[in-house]
Amino acid sequence: MNNVTWWFWGAGRTSRRPYWLALAVVFAAGWLVDAVARTIASAYAPLIGYAGVAFLLGSGVSAWVSTCLVTRRLHDIGRSGWWQLTPLVFIVPGLAAAEPVWAARLGLGEAGSVLGFLVALGTYLGFLTVLGCIPSGGPNRFDTAVAADAF
Repeated sequence: MNNVTWWFWGAGRTSRRPYWLALAVVFAAGWLVDAVARTIASAYAPLIGYAGVAFLLGSGVSAWVSTCLVTRRLHDIGRSGWWQLTPLVFIVPGLAAAEPVWAARLGLGEAGSVLGFLVALGTYLGFLTVLGCIPSGGPNRFDTAVAADAF
């Protein structure tokens, strides 16, 4: 598997070290795209539409790459990539409660809104951290050896 395919394809496996390195790259790239889009939007009011499109494209690519990365990491420990949907049980209600309008309607106030955001963020980061700490499972149904890594 070549380097470009490795980033955009969910088949195969990824061991812990390449997982952590790729996760750092994905977060850094997402932060950079966000910073550039915000700078363009604040500096050039007529280009706000272009900055929004750039941000959405960057976020979409970042989401796809991280989904592929987590899928390969789950394969490495012998689980299906669909397991990455399980944290959504806490993330979706947490983000819903973090929305100020929803928090007000639910009677949670500002503290409830902050708590909802922290629950969502903690669940997401906790899932990624635990996934990166579980050792490789050896040969399994997804591959007989750890796939060639990009690093």
